This record gives sequence, C-alpha cells and structure tokens, in this order.
Amino acid sequence: MTDLAEILAATPWLLVTCTFLLSLLVGSFLNVVIHRVPIMLEREWRAQAREMLVEPGRADENNNVDDRNDGSPERYNLLIPRSRCPACNAEITALQNIPVVSWLLLGGKGAS
Repeated sequence: MTDLAEILAATPWLLVTCTFLLSLLVGSFLNVVIHRVPIMLEREWRAQAREMLVEPGRADENNNVDDRNDGSPERYNLLIPRSRCPACNAEITALQNIPVVSWLLLGGKGAS
C-alpha cells in the first residue's frame, strides 16, 4: 500500500487520473441509488398497505388474490433488474455502464 502511495505522490497526473476515475464510478453508483431507492421504498410501502388492507391469501374487492398486482418485477433492488435506457428501454450491458468512456464510444447515443 505504501508503494502505491509513493507512486501516486511522485506522479501527480496519475493521482488526478485515479481520483477522476474513482469519482466517476462513485457518481455512477450514486445515480443508481438515487434512482432506485425511492422506487424500492414505494414498492415496500404499497406492499405494507396491501398487507394492512387485505388479509394475505384472501381476495380483495377486485378479486385479486395475489399481493403483487401492479405488474412489477418480482425483485427490485440496487442490482436486479439490470439498468435500462430511459429512452428506448434497451438493457444496458456491462461495457455500456462504464461512466463517460461508454458515452464517448457510443457518441452520446444508446446502443440500440
């Protein structure tokens, strides 16, 4: 670890580059968190409300027996489902998920 610190101290451009790349990765992850956490909380609140209003396993006034009738995917967290393009709904691949680099390679457009 001290060798890495010495290398970064000796080469300021490398320190700036590493800091920039780390900042991009953290920012990209925070963007996912900012987008998904409110959706996750809303789904949890809706599930709790359904649980309070309808006894599990019994039909409600619309004869919906399933506790999940909003058409949402079974699991939704920070990892699942994979990210999608907001414009065309195409699944974003791992290579397209690299901040700034993938945007430059794709010319600022989606991969579809």
